[in-house]
Amino acid sequence: LAYKSWEGSDLRAIAEPYLVQLRDRLDETVHLAMRSGLEMIYISKLESRRTVRMASRIGTRVTLYSSSVGKAWLSQQPVEDVKKLLSTVNVCPLTSNTITRLDSLLAEIETSAARGYTTDLEENEDDICCYGCPIVVPALGVVGCISVSMPSYRFHALDAGQAVEAIRACARAIAAQAQTRLTPQ
Repeated sequence: LAYKSWEGSDLRAIAEPYLVQLRDRLDETVHLAMRSGLEMIYISKLESRRTVRMASRIGTRVTLYSSSVGKAWLSQQPVEDVKKLLSTVNVCPLTSNTITRLDSLLAEIETSAARGYTTDLEENEDDICCYGCPIVVPALGVVGCISVSMPSYRFHALDAGQAVEAIRACARAIAAQAQTRLTPQ
């Protein structure tokens, strides 16, 4: 039932052509996620055509503090709200790279906010790295987040500038469409 609900999501419908372009441009797995309580939930996934790729599915829940989509959402929230929210979450290591100290996590989120994208450097899952970006609609705030996920060896070989440019352009295009289609006129 939840899958059927997300399948008909306005955001998902708006985002789909841009997610396809992003996936095709980088040939890596692309996710669209929305906040659900203290987690993010994937509402769309487009897989890389490569043999080795991230295993996930629509409906997968990921943490706010260790995933690129969660950190992207957090990067757009006021610092005091982030502190309050993180104080209610059991921030535990999911891998040896998970950032669990509040001061380090807040610094990471602040850096992400300043540069306009996030990274997950094997923090959520071993051997998987991701770029993330919030989809911000001025009248609505963060309506969702996107990520590009790949095995760590390809992440380190990928031109970071190309990946960041592609994910940020995708988020801007989705936000522009969402602005006209999701906000009251």
